[in-house]
Amino acid sequence: MRNESEGNTGAGAGPSKEEVFFASDGVTVTSARFIVPGQTYAMSGITSVKHWRTPRKWLLGALLLFIGLPMLLSGIGIATSPGGSNGPLVIGLLFAVGGAWAIYRGRPQFQVRLQSASGESTAFASQDDSLVRRIVAALTEAIIFRG
Repeated sequence: MRNESEGNTGAGAGPSKEEVFFASDGVTVTSARFIVPGQTYAMSGITSVKHWRTPRKWLLGALLLFIGLPMLLSGIGIATSPGGSNGPLVIGLLFAVGGAWAIYRGRPQFQVRLQSASGESTAFASQDDSLVRRIVAALTEAIIFRG
């Protein structure tokens, strides 16, 4: 009879059971693997993990708003005058809406960065900071569990 401390060394022995540290939103962290949509990483190759934040990108949106709002206001005046055109109003509205959308889309992005023998890579990115922090904590636990 084989005891549990012997491990799986014999032929026909089943694989050891993986401990699951995190499983949510298409991401799974086990004692042996880190699975993200489209990629699987072996935990044995990961030497360290860190949480990374890319800054907010707002410059393009602010520039579009800076141009679009005055055009929108002057376009209202032109469109309401007799014989006026709606062109400046429409263009100003497009610039203002585009600028607001660009500012909204420019939110900061949070990343899980993995360090391995081949260098550093971004394994997962999201605008949900708490999700990324939970993944990093689970990966840290898996690395510690591995020993």
